[in-house]
Amino acid sequence: MKKFAALMIALILALSCFAVAEEESYTIGIAQFAEHGSLDNCREGFLAGLAEEGIVEGENLTVEYQNAQADTSMATTIASNFVANGYDLICAIATPIAVCAYNAAEDEIPVIYTAVSAPAEAGLTDGGNVTGTSDELPVAKQLETIRAMLPEAENIGILYTVGEANSLVQLESYKQLAGDYGFTIVESGVTSGAALFAAKDLIIGFYDVQESTRALARQFLSILSITLIGTSYQVACLTGIVRGGGHTKFVFYNDLVFMWGIVLPASFLCAFVFKTSPAVVFFCLKADQILKCFVAVFEVNSYRWVRKLTRSETQLEENIA
Repeated sequence: MKKFAALMIALILALSCFAVAEEESYTIGIAQFAEHGSLDNCREGFLAGLAEEGIVEGENLTVEYQNAQADTSMATTIASNFVANGYDLICAIATPIAVCAYNAAEDEIPVIYTAVSAPAEAGLTDGGNVTGTSDELPVAKQLETIRAMLPEAENIGILYTVGEANSLVQLESYKQLAGDYGFTIVESGVTSGAALFAAKDLIIGFYDVQESTRALARQFLSILSITLIGTSYQVACLTGIVRGGGHTKFVFYNDLVFMWGIVLPASFLCAFVFKTSPAVVFFCLKADQILKCFVAVFEVNSYRWVRKLTRSETQLEENIA
């Protein structure tokens, strides 16, 4: 009887160990566009929701968290890395990185987005293995609050990014509702590096900061006004044309080389070895936006992406033969 009982206990323990070993586990990537309290809350809430369903980080869930630091190029690299690693799911936080993840995944990996104000306008509702939540602003409540706090106010100035879906959608909401509360919307769109450079003092004027901080902000905005030109060209060429044509590996390796081979080493040397000014370090961090333009010119005009788009390599070889 004792032998039988011991055998049964051993069998139960063995089955328990087997069940634990066979418990399904997941590896996901969380891509966040920038450091911000509200975006951090989205990430924490997402993980808390998974935990409520029994998917707990450190137990049956492995999480790789990456932050793009508000850099679209880095966002593209992060999304491409997640796809290359074959993760079970990508959680993308904020519109720019959600679009990058959606384009990189190409329906191969599920994408869940959050902190996206206008998912339809951003192209995230066109179908595919993607879903998420919208954080559309309560514009009516905001206007009501402004009226209550500033009863004599007549105009509301809004700076927005031309060509950015969230900015345009929210601006239109303000324009439609402003009249109901007795306001007139005065809009100013930032359309180019020149406009950003011209508006830098106006933008800085919204903040009550020390003069040294203002001087540093002017330098940063001046650098951004230059690199913005490069960003507009190389993103459209590499992310839009080349990757859209099917040459995804080229874009992935290009981002990888510039980020880890040029930008980060140069920035590290300037900051910690040569002890240069913050403006120089910032320029090094953004320099790839200009340098990638030379790569974009060569790659787009090589027309290798056209081959990827129209015919497979096997078909090309058969036609040549």
